Amino acid sequence: MHEDRFAFQALPLTEVLALQMFPLRIASWIGALLAATAVALSVSGLYGVLTYMLSQRTREIGIRMALGATSARVLRLVLRQCIQLASLGVVLGIVLGLVLMRALSSAIQMRNVSVVNASAFVAAVTVVSAAALLSAYVPARRATRIDPSQALRAET
Repeated sequence: MHEDRFAFQALPLTEVLALQMFPLRIASWIGALLAATAVALSVSGLYGVLTYMLSQRTREIGIRMALGATSARVLRLVLRQCIQLASLGVVLGIVLGLVLMRALSSAIQMRNVSVVNASAFVAAVTVVSAAALLSAYVPARRATRIDPSQALRAET
């Protein structure tokens, strides 16, 4: 009676690869879910801040409309100001992100992966800009529908 001390099981290479990649896939799914949640929270927060900001400017917008400003002109004014604020945030985010990624790349050495990825930064800027524009459009559009006489009577 010869007893085998080691039992081997043959697995296809695709199954071995799938087993090794499973934790990385789960981590990427969790990261994507957290990123989507962060974008949703930031858009809703930005929407709330812009709505509040425009409610504070009701009288100013009413005066502009009473003096003959068109809805399109007021909409452009409000969107331009929101885009300026968003641009400042994007620039600060890029600078801070680059600094942090450079520090991370000096601490963690990877051969085949670049920590500072230009396409990731471009995608982030695109998503943030689109979110800011979308968040600004609805309150700005609502601001153009202000009745000038009501806005002038509004308390500041």
